[in-house]
Amino acid sequence: ALVEGLIGDEAEAPAPAPPAAPPAAEPPAAAGDGARGSDEVLRIKPERVDKLHSHFSEVLVAQLQAQALTADLVEAREAAAGLVGAWNGLQARIEELGRGLPPQRRNALRQSLRTFGEQLKERHKASYQVARRAHAIDGELRTSLVNLEDGLRTLKLMPLAPFLEGFASTVRMSAREVDKRARLEVDAKGAEIDRAVLSRLRDPLVHLVRNCVGHGIESPDERIARGKDPRGVVRLEARIEAQRVFLHVSDDGRGLDVAAIQRKAVAKGLLEPGRALDDQGALEIILTPGFSTQEQADKLSGRGIGMDVVAETIRSIGGSISIENRPGRGATFILEVPITTSTSAGMVVRVGSARVGLPYLHVQRVMRVEKDKRVVMQGRETVEVHGDPLSIVRLADVLGVDADPAGRAGRKPAVVLRQGSRRMVLEVDEIVGAVELLIKPLCRSFADHPLILGAAVGADSEILPVVDIPSVFQLAAQGAVTARAPVAEAAAPRGPRRVLVVDDSVTMRNLERDILQGAGYEVTLAEDGVLGLAAAKEQGPFDLVLTDLQMPRMDGIGLAAALRAQGQRTLPVLMVTTVDDAPTRARAMEAGVDRYLIKRELTRDRLVGLVEELVGRGAA
Repeated sequence: ALVEGLIGDEAEAPAPAPPAAPPAAEPPAAAGDGARGSDEVLRIKPERVDKLHSHFSEVLVAQLQAQALTADLVEAREAAAGLVGAWNGLQARIEELGRGLPPQRRNALRQSLRTFGEQLKERHKASYQVARRAHAIDGELRTSLVNLEDGLRTLKLMPLAPFLEGFASTVRMSAREVDKRARLEVDAKGAEIDRAVLSRLRDPLVHLVRNCVGHGIESPDERIARGKDPRGVVRLEARIEAQRVFLHVSDDGRGLDVAAIQRKAVAKGLLEPGRALDDQGALEIILTPGFSTQEQADKLSGRGIGMDVVAETIRSIGGSISIENRPGRGATFILEVPITTSTSAGMVVRVGSARVGLPYLHVQRVMRVEKDKRVVMQGRETVEVHGDPLSIVRLADVLGVDADPAGRAGRKPAVVLRQGSRRMVLEVDEIVGAVELLIKPLCRSFADHPLILGAAVGADSEILPVVDIPSVFQLAAQGAVTARAPVAEAAAPRGPRRVLVVDDSVTMRNLERDILQGAGYEVTLAEDGVLGLAAAKEQGPFDLVLTDLQMPRMDGIGLAAALRAQGQRTLPVLMVTTVDDAPTRARAMEAGVDRYLIKRELTRDRLVGLVEELVGRGAA
């Protein structure tokens, strides 16, 4: 009943209303038509295009079934070839046994064997020709269907420029409501996008454009004081890369107030005190439901859609959202969405007895995860992919099924998934292969399933659930499905060595953390000497302190001296700095620094080697 009800009736789902004029198909001009043919436009109702695409889906299912039959023919041909080989050996054996027969009966036996062998070879030759012809027809049909689908997809595409230009009135009305001046600039570069995707983008873009005017662009007096044109600019820009559209929603205003976001996040318990925010971290805070830096709603608030809904809508169509902040010069929200959400290539993977589809849109590569390459970082399993530590997520945990116990201790197949700027490693039991995923909408009973994008029909009419990759990333971000460290490691008598990393640079802090966690150390971070000293006292004991030299409030030399004054005389201190002069090095050693490393000499192996040396000395 689940399988029968999994795919909904497309006829029941009304086509979404077009956000602009209905799409127009412009047929190629026939020979001799001249300029007149190029000016003709054929207008087609969107409902007719949707119905035509539905019929194409049925043809595609039939082609997938024919493809399976072709594979069966090829298999039968190989079986027939095996029978011919077996018959040749059997014929020689029968003739050997028939040597004791009278000449007449022996000749009759040979004739029968020869006749049967010739007939068997003829049948094998015929099966070979049929399978070869079927394979050729299948290839031609597949090419024709690809061309037909491209044509149908083109009919569903709409130019993006008129759609974006329609937001000029939104900019004007929003500016009027808050006594500001603003105008819209559009650069669509001829981009086109599926009407269904376009209709889903309207509300998020309305909200982002109003935010640009209400919270980004300054008042005319403030802009004049800053040397800007009193009339602000909201810019909508689009570009196409492969099958993705990148929409940039930007303004030339004040940019995000990251400090205000940080204060509000700390007050609401969304951020630890003292933790610095980068642009992406600020965006994640903004996307939290109910979050706002303003105490009271203004004229542009309360429109029924918030930033959390914007992000959810973008994710629901397989997209992502990121930000580029330029304090004093504006901010840019970058929406990455697919051109279309219809039929696409994908791969089938297996976990336990379940087979599911993964859209190629999010697949970056396939790999195998070796047991000795797994590293525990902050209680979670990770593996290094091209120098970046990526979290391992088990598909069995996502779907709530039992994985194959075999292979758990060895190499496991996995897929590197991408969603915007984020990546993860999805561990599976088997990578079955690449397929054409004809994704159908779910019926009403399953339409709200959080992890299933839709259902795909396989070549043998198998119903394959297609995993909603953005939802998996969302669950992983919440820590719901990320693979945890094995229990046996947590139960070991001596846990991992603990290192306190103190550096005011977010980049260096994270780099040193990743290197040390990759080497099996447990790492605690602090932004300056004051916070580092507090962490050493309240979160210790630590096996080593790795500190920068130049930091606000308390530098690295002051931190080392304070640690020694508190009685931490055997705690190793490693200083990593850009300052390379003898007097500073001498002052650091006098204050209690054990080793002094210049940042230009910093490598992964050098750092891990020094830490192992100092931690071993401290333990002794």
